[in-house]
Amino acid sequence: MKRLVRVLATAGLLAAAPFAVHAQSPELWAAFKQYQALNAEGKYAEAEPFAQKALELAEAEFGPDHTIRASLLNNLATLYAAQDRFAEAEPLFNRALEVREKVQGPEHPDVASLLNNTAHMYRDQGRFDAAEPLFKRALAIREKALGPEHADAMQVRTDLALLYYHQGRPGEAIPLIERNLAINKETHGPEHLDVARSLDNLAGLHKAAGSYGKA
Repeated sequence: MKRLVRVLATAGLLAAAPFAVHAQSPELWAAFKQYQALNAEGKYAEAEPFAQKALELAEAEFGPDHTIRASLLNNLATLYAAQDRFAEAEPLFNRALEVREKVQGPEHPDVASLLNNTAHMYRDQGRFDAAEPLFKRALAIREKALGPEHADAMQVRTDLALLYYHQGRPGEAIPLIERNLAINKETHGPEHLDVARSLDNLAGLHKAAGSYGKA
């Protein structure tokens, strides 16, 4: 079981880099860069005040309904979640999602990224029933917007498969990894490392399901 979890494990919550163009405020840009550097080093507590300052400055500069604010809400939420401060992270993820859906629409890939982050947080808490519909919605958005063979769609399949594995539902995880395996074979060829990883994942799931002949 530990081996399968290690193989299927993902990077988890992802921080967003919000500035397609630089903010007008030097203070905002400086706070974001300081947050970014500390977060990259895993210094979450030290990064927190800079993430908070960047969010406050962005709200003053851009207003409440801007994608930069949504990105900075996500960043602060990921800091809280990384410190197991889930009660503080959850409302920030929800507020970021509201902004993304309002400004970009409910089927935008950025919405899927927020759904995926929130689902990771729920999974880390053992709230599997809350995580599952978010992973499923993120997958549907990414398949429609990016295509089923896109790396981001494949990653959500792996995330959802791991969720099913944690729930003791390997039979539902197997088709997801089989789909990724088929894509990896077609895209990279049968000898690629990603194919080997998919095969390893699939063998572990069949073993968990008791189908030893296929493991």
